[in-house]
Amino acid sequence: MPQLTGKQILAALMKEPEYSAMPEQILAAMEPFMLALPEVLKDLLDTPVTMRSIMDSKLIFLRYCMANDYVKKTMTVTEVGPAGKVFKVDSMAGMMQSMLESVIEMLDEATKDIPALLRAQGLTEDQMMAHPKGVGLKPDLLKRYRTGSLTIADLLVKQPMVIIKNTN
Repeated sequence: MPQLTGKQILAALMKEPEYSAMPEQILAAMEPFMLALPEVLKDLLDTPVTMRSIMDSKLIFLRYCMANDYVKKTMTVTEVGPAGKVFKVDSMAGMMQSMLESVIEMLDEATKDIPALLRAQGLTEDQMMAHPKGVGLKPDLLKRYRTGSLTIADLLVKQPMVIIKNTN
C-alpha cells in the first residue's frame, strides 16, 4: 500500500455522515488528531484486521488523544450549555478526561481475552465484524477481512470510523 497520509484519512472521514455532520469548530479541533493517525498507528498499519488489531488501534489512539489534551481542545470549542454555568471548561474537561481514563482502563481489561469476551456474548468474531451494532464492516471490507487481506491502513482509508468511534 502506498504511504498512508492523515489527509487521506480526513478525506475518508468527511465521507462518513456521522463525522462530517459535526460542527465546523469541532472538526477543526479534531483535525490534528486525525492527521496524526498514520504516525500514531504506524506499528499496526500493515496488520490484518481482527478484533484484536481493531481494539489495539482504538486503545493506542485513545491514549494518544489523552496525552495530547484532546478532551480539553475539543471542549474549548464546544458550547457547554447549562453545565457551563456550573462548571468552567477546564473543570469539565478534567472530569471528562478522568472518565476517558476509566473507559480506557475498562476497555484494556475487557479486551485482554477477546475470544472469551465474544463467547460470553454468544458471538463469533465474524458475526461481530459483520453486525451493524458491532464493527459493522461494509460488505466489500467484510469480504477482504474474511480472506485476511484487509489491514488497519485499509480500514483507515475505507471506513475510518471503525477506529475513531468508540460507542455503539
